[in-house]
Amino acid sequence: MKKFLIFIFAALIALTAMPLFGCNEQAMNGETDADYRAVDEQSYQKIVSLIDENSPVKGTENVFGGILSSDLELTFKVGEKSMTAMETETLKLLFSNDKLYLALTGNANVKADDKFLDETVSSIFSLMEIPLDENPEIPDIGMVNVMGEANAYYDDENLYLDAKVTGITENQKDLFGNVGIDVDKMGLAEGIKYKFENAQLKSEVINLIQNMKDGLSRGLSELKKLDYTTLKDYLTLFDIKMYVAEKETGVKVKLETSTATAAKIKAWANEHDENMRQTFESLNVDKLDVNICFSFDSYGKLDEISMRGDIKSNVIKNQTKIDLGISGSANLSLTAPAIQLPSFEDFTFPGENGNSMGNTDGNSSSGTTNG
Repeated sequence: MKKFLIFIFAALIALTAMPLFGCNEQAMNGETDADYRAVDEQSYQKIVSLIDENSPVKGTENVFGGILSSDLELTFKVGEKSMTAMETETLKLLFSNDKLYLALTGNANVKADDKFLDETVSSIFSLMEIPLDENPEIPDIGMVNVMGEANAYYDDENLYLDAKVTGITENQKDLFGNVGIDVDKMGLAEGIKYKFENAQLKSEVINLIQNMKDGLSRGLSELKKLDYTTLKDYLTLFDIKMYVAEKETGVKVKLETSTATAAKIKAWANEHDENMRQTFESLNVDKLDVNICFSFDSYGKLDEISMRGDIKSNVIKNQTKIDLGISGSANLSLTAPAIQLPSFEDFTFPGENGNSMGNTDGNSSSGTTNG
Protein backbone atom coordinates (compact mmCIF):
# COMPACT_ATOMS: atom_id res chain seq x y z
CA MET A 1 0.00 0.00 0.00
CA LYS A 2 2.70 2.51 0.97
CA LYS A 3 4.69 1.76 -2.17
CA PHE A 4 1.62 2.50 -4.24
CA LEU A 5 1.04 5.78 -2.39
CA ILE A 6 4.70 6.67 -2.89
CA PHE A 7 4.31 6.13 -6.62
CA ILE A 8 1.12 8.23 -6.78
CA PHE A 9 2.55 11.06 -4.70
CA ALA A 10 5.74 10.99 -6.77
CA ALA A 11 3.59 11.49 -9.86
CA LEU A 12 1.42 14.20 -8.32
CA ILE A 13 4.09 16.11 -6.39
CA ALA A 14 7.59 15.42 -7.75
CA LEU A 15 6.54 15.66 -11.37
CA THR A 16 4.47 18.76 -10.71
CA ALA A 17 7.72 20.50 -9.96
CA MET A 18 8.14 20.70 -13.75
CA PRO A 19 6.88 23.19 -12.43
CA LEU A 20 3.23 22.15 -12.76
CA PHE A 21 0.41 20.25 -14.31
CA GLY A 22 -1.33 19.99 -17.62
CA CYS A 23 -2.49 17.02 -19.63
CA ASN A 24 -3.63 18.80 -22.74
CA GLU A 25 -6.24 16.37 -24.04
CA GLN A 26 -6.43 18.29 -27.29
CA ALA A 27 -2.75 18.29 -28.15
CA MET A 28 -0.61 15.59 -26.55
CA ASN A 29 0.87 13.86 -29.61
CA GLY A 30 -2.44 14.52 -31.36
CA GLU A 31 -4.64 12.55 -28.95
CA THR A 32 -8.04 13.68 -27.73
CA ASP A 33 -10.25 12.31 -24.96
CA ALA A 34 -11.89 10.02 -27.51
CA ASP A 35 -8.61 8.11 -27.95
CA TYR A 36 -8.47 7.14 -24.26
CA ARG A 37 -10.36 4.29 -22.65
CA ALA A 38 -10.41 2.95 -19.13
CA VAL A 39 -7.50 0.63 -18.48
CA ASP A 40 -8.35 -3.09 -18.32
CA GLU A 41 -6.23 -6.15 -17.61
CA GLN A 42 -5.18 -6.62 -21.23
CA SER A 43 -4.11 -2.99 -21.78
CA TYR A 44 -2.39 -2.91 -18.38
CA GLN A 45 -0.35 -5.99 -19.25
CA LYS A 46 0.67 -4.31 -22.50
CA ILE A 47 1.85 -1.25 -20.58
CA VAL A 48 3.81 -3.36 -18.10
CA SER A 49 5.45 -5.47 -20.79
CA LEU A 50 6.36 -2.41 -22.87
CA ILE A 51 7.87 -0.08 -20.28
CA ASP A 52 11.66 -0.25 -19.95
CA GLU A 53 12.22 0.63 -16.31
CA ASN A 54 15.98 0.06 -16.54
CA SER A 55 16.47 2.76 -19.18
CA PRO A 56 13.16 4.62 -19.07
CA VAL A 57 13.84 7.86 -20.96
CA LYS A 58 14.20 8.46 -24.68
CA GLY A 59 17.78 9.31 -25.73
CA THR A 60 21.29 7.89 -25.36
CA GLU A 61 24.13 8.55 -22.96
CA ASN A 62 25.71 10.87 -25.52
CA VAL A 63 22.65 12.67 -26.90
CA PHE A 64 19.50 13.57 -24.99
CA GLY A 65 17.38 16.60 -24.20
CA GLY A 66 13.92 18.04 -24.01
CA ILE A 67 11.61 21.04 -24.08
CA LEU A 68 9.64 22.06 -21.01
CA SER A 69 6.85 24.63 -21.32
CA SER A 70 4.66 25.74 -18.43
CA ASP A 71 2.00 28.22 -17.40
CA LEU A 72 1.36 28.60 -13.68
CA GLU A 73 -0.77 30.73 -11.36
CA LEU A 74 -0.37 30.63 -7.59
CA THR A 75 -2.68 32.39 -5.15
CA PHE A 76 -1.91 32.79 -1.46
CA LYS A 77 -4.40 34.34 0.96
CA VAL A 78 -3.82 35.06 4.62
CA GLY A 79 -6.77 36.61 6.41
CA GLU A 80 -8.01 39.40 4.15
CA LYS A 81 -4.67 39.89 2.39
CA SER A 82 -3.66 38.03 -0.74
CA MET A 83 -0.80 37.51 -3.16
CA THR A 84 -0.90 36.24 -6.74
CA ALA A 85 2.05 35.03 -8.81
CA MET A 86 1.78 34.13 -12.49
CA GLU A 87 4.54 32.77 -14.71
CA THR A 88 5.10 31.25 -18.11
CA GLU A 89 8.33 29.71 -19.34
CA THR A 90 9.93 27.57 -22.00
CA LEU A 91 13.16 25.71 -21.27
CA LYS A 92 15.16 23.86 -23.90
CA LEU A 93 17.97 21.48 -22.94
CA LEU A 94 20.39 19.63 -25.20
CA PHE A 95 23.26 17.38 -24.17
CA SER A 96 25.26 16.34 -27.22
CA ASN A 97 28.81 14.94 -27.50
CA ASP A 98 29.61 15.86 -23.90
CA LYS A 99 28.42 19.47 -24.33
CA LEU A 100 25.42 20.98 -22.54
CA TYR A 101 23.26 23.77 -23.99
CA LEU A 102 20.34 25.53 -22.33
CA ALA A 103 17.89 28.22 -23.46
CA LEU A 104 15.22 29.65 -21.16
CA THR A 105 12.51 32.20 -21.93
CA GLY A 106 10.10 33.28 -19.24
CA ASN A 107 8.04 36.06 -17.71
CA ALA A 108 6.33 36.56 -14.38
CA ASN A 109 4.01 38.93 -12.55
CA VAL A 110 3.75 39.12 -8.75
CA LYS A 111 0.98 41.08 -7.04
CA ALA A 112 0.38 41.49 -3.31
CA ASP A 113 -1.93 43.60 -1.17
CA ASP A 114 -0.58 46.28 1.14
CA LYS A 115 0.31 44.78 4.55
CA PHE A 116 0.33 41.27 3.08
CA LEU A 117 3.74 40.60 4.65
CA ASP A 118 2.52 41.70 8.10
CA GLU A 119 -0.45 39.36 7.91
CA THR A 120 1.70 36.48 6.68
CA VAL A 121 4.33 36.79 9.42
CA SER A 122 1.66 37.04 12.14
CA SER A 123 -0.13 33.98 10.78
CA ILE A 124 3.06 31.93 10.55
CA PHE A 125 3.89 32.82 14.15
CA SER A 126 0.40 31.72 15.14
CA LEU A 127 0.64 28.44 13.24
CA MET A 128 3.98 27.69 14.87
CA GLU A 129 2.56 28.76 18.25
CA ILE A 130 5.26 31.42 18.68
CA PRO A 131 4.16 34.42 20.80
CA LEU A 132 4.30 37.85 19.20
CA ASP A 133 5.32 39.56 22.45
CA GLU A 134 8.57 40.83 20.95
CA ASN A 135 6.69 42.56 18.09
CA PRO A 136 9.19 41.77 15.31
CA GLU A 137 9.83 44.68 12.96
CA ILE A 138 8.36 43.92 9.54
CA PRO A 139 9.47 46.11 6.63
CA ASP A 140 6.69 48.05 4.94
CA ILE A 141 6.85 46.89 1.32
CA GLY A 142 3.49 48.42 0.38
CA MET A 143 1.47 47.05 -2.53
CA VAL A 144 3.40 44.85 -4.94
CA ASN A 145 2.89 44.71 -8.70
CA VAL A 146 6.21 43.61 -10.18
CA MET A 147 6.63 42.29 -13.70
CA GLY A 148 9.71 40.56 -15.01
CA GLU A 149 10.87 38.88 -18.18
CA ALA A 150 14.08 36.99 -18.78
CA ASN A 151 16.02 35.03 -21.35
CA ALA A 152 18.93 32.89 -20.19
CA TYR A 153 21.40 30.82 -22.20
CA TYR A 154 24.19 28.39 -21.41
CA ASP A 155 26.70 27.33 -24.09
CA ASP A 156 28.54 24.58 -22.16
CA GLU A 157 30.81 27.15 -20.57
CA ASN A 158 29.31 30.62 -20.09
CA LEU A 159 25.94 31.75 -18.74
CA TYR A 160 24.14 34.70 -20.36
CA LEU A 161 21.23 36.61 -18.81
CA ASP A 162 18.94 39.05 -20.61
CA ALA A 163 16.38 40.37 -18.10
CA LYS A 164 14.06 43.26 -17.30
CA VAL A 165 12.07 43.97 -14.13
CA THR A 166 9.52 46.77 -13.79
CA GLY A 167 7.06 47.90 -11.14
CA ILE A 168 9.47 48.16 -8.19
CA THR A 169 8.39 51.17 -6.09
CA GLU A 170 10.80 53.70 -4.59
CA ASN A 171 10.07 52.33 -1.13
CA GLN A 172 10.91 48.82 -2.29
CA LYS A 173 14.10 50.08 -3.94
CA ASP A 174 15.15 51.52 -0.57
CA LEU A 175 14.55 48.17 1.09
CA PHE A 176 16.76 46.47 -1.54
CA GLY A 177 19.35 49.16 -0.91
CA ASN A 178 19.41 48.25 2.79
CA VAL A 179 20.77 44.81 1.84
CA GLY A 180 23.28 46.16 -0.68
CA ILE A 181 21.30 45.91 -3.93
CA ASP A 182 21.05 49.14 -5.92
CA VAL A 183 18.15 48.49 -8.29
CA ASP A 184 18.64 51.69 -10.31
CA LYS A 185 22.37 51.20 -10.85
CA MET A 186 21.74 47.64 -11.96
CA GLY A 187 19.46 49.04 -14.65
CA LEU A 188 16.77 46.41 -14.19
CA ALA A 189 13.95 48.66 -15.43
CA GLU A 190 15.81 49.38 -18.69
CA GLY A 191 17.02 45.81 -19.04
CA ILE A 192 20.31 44.07 -18.30
CA LYS A 193 22.45 41.80 -20.45
CA TYR A 194 25.02 40.02 -18.31
CA LYS A 195 27.51 37.28 -19.06
CA PHE A 196 29.19 35.00 -16.53
CA GLU A 197 32.28 33.10 -17.61
CA ASN A 198 32.99 29.49 -16.65
CA ALA A 199 29.59 29.00 -15.04
CA GLN A 200 29.71 25.66 -13.23
CA LEU A 201 26.34 24.32 -14.35
CA LYS A 202 27.04 21.17 -16.35
CA SER A 203 27.80 18.72 -13.55
CA GLU A 204 24.88 19.95 -11.41
CA VAL A 205 22.40 19.71 -14.29
CA ILE A 206 23.63 16.28 -15.39
CA ASN A 207 23.47 14.99 -11.81
CA LEU A 208 19.93 16.35 -11.41
CA ILE A 209 18.80 14.65 -14.63
CA GLN A 210 20.40 11.38 -13.59
CA ASN A 211 18.68 11.52 -10.19
CA MET A 212 15.36 12.11 -11.92
CA LYS A 213 15.99 9.14 -14.22
CA ASP A 214 16.85 6.96 -11.24
CA GLY A 215 13.70 8.04 -9.39
CA LEU A 216 11.60 7.36 -12.47
CA SER A 217 13.17 3.91 -12.81
CA ARG A 218 12.30 3.08 -9.21
CA GLY A 219 8.73 4.31 -9.65
CA LEU A 220 8.18 2.32 -12.84
CA SER A 221 9.75 -0.73 -11.26
CA GLU A 222 7.25 -0.56 -8.38
CA LEU A 223 4.39 -0.14 -10.85
CA LYS A 224 5.45 -3.19 -12.84
CA LYS A 225 5.38 -5.29 -9.67
CA LEU A 226 1.66 -4.61 -9.22
CA ASP A 227 -0.72 -7.14 -10.71
CA TYR A 228 -3.85 -5.76 -12.34
CA THR A 229 -6.22 -6.81 -9.54
CA THR A 230 -4.12 -5.07 -6.90
CA LEU A 231 -3.76 -1.95 -9.06
CA LYS A 232 -7.51 -1.80 -9.65
CA ASP A 233 -8.19 -2.14 -5.91
CA TYR A 234 -5.83 0.75 -5.15
CA LEU A 235 -7.29 2.97 -7.88
CA THR A 236 -10.79 2.29 -6.57
CA LEU A 237 -9.76 2.85 -2.95
CA PHE A 238 -8.40 6.32 -3.71
CA ASP A 239 -10.80 7.21 -6.56
CA ILE A 240 -8.00 7.62 -9.12
CA LYS A 241 -8.94 7.13 -12.77
CA MET A 242 -6.50 5.47 -15.15
CA TYR A 243 -6.88 5.53 -18.94
CA VAL A 244 -4.84 4.25 -21.84
CA ALA A 245 -4.53 5.14 -25.52
CA GLU A 246 -2.83 2.43 -27.56
CA LYS A 247 -1.03 3.33 -30.80
CA GLU A 248 1.25 1.55 -33.25
CA THR A 249 4.02 3.90 -32.11
CA GLY A 250 3.57 3.15 -28.42
CA VAL A 251 1.14 3.76 -25.59
CA LYS A 252 -0.17 6.72 -23.61
CA VAL A 253 -1.30 6.51 -19.98
CA LYS A 254 -3.41 9.10 -18.17
CA LEU A 255 -4.05 9.39 -14.42
CA GLU A 256 -6.84 11.61 -13.06
CA THR A 257 -7.58 12.67 -9.51
CA SER A 258 -10.41 14.71 -8.01
CA THR A 259 -11.46 16.19 -4.69
CA ALA A 260 -12.81 12.73 -3.82
CA THR A 261 -9.23 11.43 -4.11
CA ALA A 262 -8.03 13.80 -1.40
CA ALA A 263 -10.96 12.83 0.84
CA LYS A 264 -10.23 9.13 0.43
CA ILE A 265 -6.51 9.56 1.09
CA LYS A 266 -7.40 11.53 4.23
CA ALA A 267 -9.79 8.79 5.37
CA TRP A 268 -7.16 6.11 4.76
CA ALA A 269 -4.51 8.15 6.61
CA ASN A 270 -6.78 8.63 9.62
CA GLU A 271 -6.97 4.88 10.00
CA HIS A 272 -3.56 3.64 8.88
CA ASP A 273 -0.81 6.29 9.05
CA GLU A 274 -0.19 8.49 12.09
CA ASN A 275 2.13 10.98 10.36
CA MET A 276 -0.28 11.56 7.47
CA ARG A 277 -3.19 11.76 9.89
CA GLN A 278 -1.52 14.61 11.77
CA THR A 279 -0.87 16.43 8.50
CA PHE A 280 -4.53 16.21 7.48
CA GLU A 281 -5.69 17.48 10.89
CA SER A 282 -4.87 21.04 9.80
CA LEU A 283 -4.76 20.60 6.02
CA ASN A 284 -7.96 20.67 3.99
CA VAL A 285 -8.03 20.00 0.25
CA ASP A 286 -11.03 21.70 -1.36
CA LYS A 287 -10.08 20.85 -4.93
CA LEU A 288 -7.70 18.32 -6.48
CA ASP A 289 -8.43 18.24 -10.18
CA VAL A 290 -5.18 16.90 -11.60
CA ASN A 291 -4.34 14.79 -14.60
CA ILE A 292 -0.98 13.47 -15.69
CA CYS A 293 -0.25 11.86 -19.05
CA PHE A 294 2.75 9.68 -19.85
CA SER A 295 3.67 8.80 -23.43
CA PHE A 296 5.91 5.79 -24.17
CA ASP A 297 7.28 5.04 -27.62
CA SER A 298 7.33 1.58 -29.21
CA TYR A 299 10.65 0.82 -27.44
CA GLY A 300 9.18 1.48 -24.01
CA LYS A 301 10.97 4.81 -23.60
CA LEU A 302 9.20 7.76 -22.01
CA ASP A 303 9.07 10.52 -24.63
CA GLU A 304 6.53 12.98 -23.21
CA ILE A 305 4.89 13.99 -19.94
CA SER A 306 1.95 16.37 -19.95
CA MET A 307 0.22 17.66 -16.84
CA ARG A 308 -2.62 19.95 -15.84
CA GLY A 309 -4.04 20.78 -12.46
CA ASP A 310 -6.26 22.97 -10.34
CA ILE A 311 -5.65 22.62 -6.61
CA LYS A 312 -7.21 24.58 -3.78
CA SER A 313 -6.30 23.89 -0.16
CA ASN A 314 -6.20 25.61 3.20
CA VAL A 315 -4.55 25.24 6.56
CA ILE A 316 -6.51 26.05 9.72
CA LYS A 317 -4.76 26.04 13.06
CA ASN A 318 -5.14 28.19 16.18
CA GLN A 319 -8.02 30.02 14.45
CA THR A 320 -5.61 31.02 11.67
CA LYS A 321 -6.55 30.21 8.07
CA ILE A 322 -4.23 30.26 5.08
CA ASP A 323 -5.62 29.55 1.61
CA LEU A 324 -3.42 28.25 -1.20
CA GLY A 325 -4.39 27.78 -4.82
CA ILE A 326 -2.29 26.40 -7.67
CA SER A 327 -3.45 26.03 -11.25
CA GLY A 328 -1.66 25.65 -14.52
CA SER A 329 -0.24 23.34 -17.12
CA ALA A 330 3.08 21.99 -18.32
CA ASN A 331 4.38 19.80 -21.09
CA LEU A 332 7.74 18.05 -21.20
CA SER A 333 8.86 16.63 -24.53
CA LEU A 334 11.88 14.36 -24.20
CA THR A 335 13.18 14.76 -27.74
CA ALA A 336 16.56 16.48 -28.09
CA PRO A 337 15.86 19.92 -29.65
CA ALA A 338 17.93 22.24 -31.83
CA ILE A 339 18.86 25.35 -29.84
CA GLN A 340 19.44 28.70 -31.53
CA LEU A 341 21.79 30.89 -29.51
CA PRO A 342 21.74 34.64 -30.18
CA SER A 343 24.76 36.87 -30.62
CA PHE A 344 26.22 37.81 -27.25
CA GLU A 345 28.28 40.79 -28.45
CA ASP A 346 26.34 43.34 -26.39
CA PHE A 347 26.36 41.28 -23.18
CA THR A 348 28.58 42.77 -20.47
CA PHE A 349 30.05 41.52 -17.22
CA PRO A 350 28.37 42.54 -13.95
CA GLY A 351 30.12 45.72 -12.87
CA GLU A 352 30.43 47.24 -16.33
CA ASN A 353 28.25 50.16 -17.48
CA GLY A 354 28.10 51.58 -13.97
CA ASN A 355 26.01 48.88 -12.34
CA SER A 356 26.67 47.81 -8.76
CA MET A 357 27.60 44.14 -8.98
CA GLY A 358 31.39 44.18 -9.18
CA ASN A 359 33.74 44.00 -12.19
CA THR A 360 35.30 41.20 -14.26
CA ASP A 361 36.55 40.69 -17.82
CA GLY A 362 35.81 38.13 -20.53
CA ASN A 363 34.74 37.26 -24.07
CA SER A 364 31.36 36.67 -25.71
CA SER A 365 30.18 33.93 -28.05
CA SER A 366 27.21 32.82 -30.15
CA GLY A 367 26.09 29.86 -32.23
CA THR A 368 23.56 27.17 -33.05
CA THR A 369 23.35 23.63 -31.68
CA ASN A 370 21.45 20.76 -33.18
CA GLY A 371 19.93 17.67 -31.61
